[in-house]
Amino acid sequence: EEEVVRGGTRIMLADCEWFSVSMLNVEGDMPLHADGRSFHALLCVSGSCGITFGGERLTLDRGASAFVPAGIGEYVLSGSAQVLLSARGHAQG
Repeated sequence: EEEVVRGGTRIMLADCEWFSVSMLNVEGDMPLHADGRSFHALLCVSGSCGITFGGERLTLDRGASAFVPAGIGEYVLSGSAQVLLSARGHAQG
């Protein structure tokens, strides 16, 4: 089921105690939060988006991936892209 979130939509593809995977449809600025429970693994499957955290900005083009460490706190995806977000189960933020 598609959930409307700030900066786009999120579709949960899989969620169990070991891992969760969501498709993020980024249209604008989408804030996310990586707390101390889990890393976030991001894979850009279409479009292009930026990742901003701690004053740094990276660009993810189609096919690129990024690893967001657990405990980094809030970060923002911005642009127009579809991004797979994988994390520890029940820990996506």
